[in-house]
Amino acid sequence: MKMIEAVIKPFKLDEVKEALVEIGVQGMTVSEVKGFGRQKGTKEVYRGAEYTTDFVPKVKIELYVADDMVSRVVETITRAAKTGSVGDGKIFVSDISNVVRIRTGRDGGKGLVTIGSNGKLPESLSQGPESAPVSALAGRRQSLRQRLLDGASGAEVMAALTEFVDELIIGRYRNAMRQAGEGRRLPGLSTVA
Repeated sequence: MKMIEAVIKPFKLDEVKEALVEIGVQGMTVSEVKGFGRQKGTKEVYRGAEYTTDFVPKVKIELYVADDMVSRVVETITRAAKTGSVGDGKIFVSDISNVVRIRTGRDGGKGLVTIGSNGKLPESLSQGPESAPVSALAGRRQSLRQRLLDGASGAEVMAALTEFVDELIIGRYRNAMRQAGEGRRLPGLSTVA
């Protein structure tokens, strides 16, 4: 697991965030920071008086991603934050030796669900939603819970959770349509012929 810190121009934050979400990054921490590099601050004029700002306002983004996502995340940040002028920012990549989830006290790979890895789902979680009876949903819920405890990647968990919710919705829809076919009045559900 890696920590990626990007210091960028503040007006580029929304563009960078949207680009990262598009590639599957599920979380980030953003801080307003000040600093200077080769720019050495800025000179500005206010009501005819010139003054120097030693520290330039920037935004710092912190991400924690799986090793296989690092190059993709760095490329995405670089592309989205680049203006071509001095002061575009820097990206730092560091190794993470341990993570502890405060709520559970779990550490290591199980302390935090890895964000953004593109691993495949196991057979038990990748079956289609068409044939999922209620007992199978209970089994999937337990399997999903176990994957979280075992430190599954964020992408695996989101895919499994999406399938689980889809199965719930499809099951409820089928049940509602069956009840509507039996002539029962259902609040908030209209049938289209």
